[in-house]
Amino acid sequence: MSSVWNGYSPDQLPPSGKFHNMASLKAAQSLRITVSATKSHFSCWSNMEILEILPANFAYVIFTYLYSWVMLCYLGVQVGAARKKYDVKYPTMYSDKEQVFNCIQRAHQNTLEVYPQWLVFQTIAALVYPLAAAVLGAIWVTSRFSYAWGYYTGDPSKRMNGAYGYIGYLGVIILSIAVALQLLF
Repeated sequence: MSSVWNGYSPDQLPPSGKFHNMASLKAAQSLRITVSATKSHFSCWSNMEILEILPANFAYVIFTYLYSWVMLCYLGVQVGAARKKYDVKYPTMYSDKEQVFNCIQRAHQNTLEVYPQWLVFQTIAALVYPLAAAVLGAIWVTSRFSYAWGYYTGDPSKRMNGAYGYIGYLGVIILSIAVALQLLF
């Protein structure tokens, strides 16, 4: 965002003689200081490589995030296909007649309900324990497939086929607590 003041950009403010009054000069000097401070702040970040900040094995965590994206897309496509198969129109979330549709929808909805929390804990854990977080994340994501496939049978109790996902979910929560404690002590 570039602002121009009295024909001058903040980078190229005129010498003080070109200002009509002291207030204009003070405002220009303040603007120059702010722009200068902002530039140095951002230039510090632009010179720092993100790859130097992240742990060496963070790539595995990124692959886990990509895997979770594939899982979410898959679950969403399944809901779309079920809408067509069971003739459930948008924006209806659940059917009064089709229990299997409701199970397919619920598998997706439940995953969306816990996904934001998982992302937060996964990221916090991964900043210090990238390999452990990646493994725990992959367990959780894989379990969401098992959870959904069990639910897709139309028997809600079969969703528990994915209960092993709690290993991954609780694991990243515990690692996040460990990270917080390390920051405190």
